[in-house]
Amino acid sequence: MQIIDAISEVPGLNIKGNRGKMQHGFECQIFEADKEKSLSEWAVDVSKNLLLKNNISADDLGVIINASISLYDTTSLGNTSAPGVGHEVQKHLSATNAFVFEMFHNDLGNMIKIASDFLTHMDHQYALIIQSNKFSAFLKDDENGFCIPDGVNALLIKSSNNKIELENIHISHPEMSKASLSFNAGNENALKNNHIFSLNWKYDPLFKEALNSEMKNILSNLKDSQATIITEKWFSEHLSSQDTENALAMNTIPSYLQEHSEIKKQPITLISYNPFLAHYSILKITHDEI
Repeated sequence: MQIIDAISEVPGLNIKGNRGKMQHGFECQIFEADKEKSLSEWAVDVSKNLLLKNNISADDLGVIINASISLYDTTSLGNTSAPGVGHEVQKHLSATNAFVFEMFHNDLGNMIKIASDFLTHMDHQYALIIQSNKFSAFLKDDENGFCIPDGVNALLIKSSNNKIELENIHISHPEMSKASLSFNAGNENALKNNHIFSLNWKYDPLFKEALNSEMKNILSNLKDSQATIITEKWFSEHLSSQDTENALAMNTIPSYLQEHSEIKKQPITLISYNPFLAHYSILKITHDEI
């Protein structure tokens, strides 16, 4: 498997939008898109640009995988979460040969591994991986300083003989904290402001230390690796292999791949964190043949 290219659009960072920072707990950075375009329209535009940039026909796609936490305003109908962003992208690209997988809160490492496994058994060489989130209809967790940046990422991967390995490491901690999503059925003020859902992640300083301790262990185990290591950064104090002030959550790795196009041809290790499942995924792509 080989990563061919990536496009990452994050409002307030590299496209028009609002940028800020929460004041409590995780103190997550805020990146908000304009409300004028639905999430699926946005994802279609990014995906089209990625294929056009690399001169790849939609007919060559064997797999489309989309992962999103968004459950509202995903299509032009506004009140529809199904069939989902991936199916909308398939339809508007006319990618009739592609299987579509919609995932709720999966991480990039597992998505790439799933796509790679499917491509090894298909005639089509390419897969399109999309991460799409837009939270204009979500209430942020101000008490715990948690939000997820708006953004659409699209990665184009190609089947090859490169070796790919995936490891998932669950965070074990007595004060286990997982992110969650809830429906604001009883919150009249939230509903009046069109905040249909809430994002929640209870802040615990000891759990934050456990997250960074595990990341330190992972990076220590990779210290002799010849691969470029790219890590997700979910909040300002989240330990990272990159020297960056931006905490872009799941937008981190695609954004880095877009900015450093030369590393896609090198051995790379991608480290994602999934706050909804409380685990790190470590995906290694080498030049060793399977």
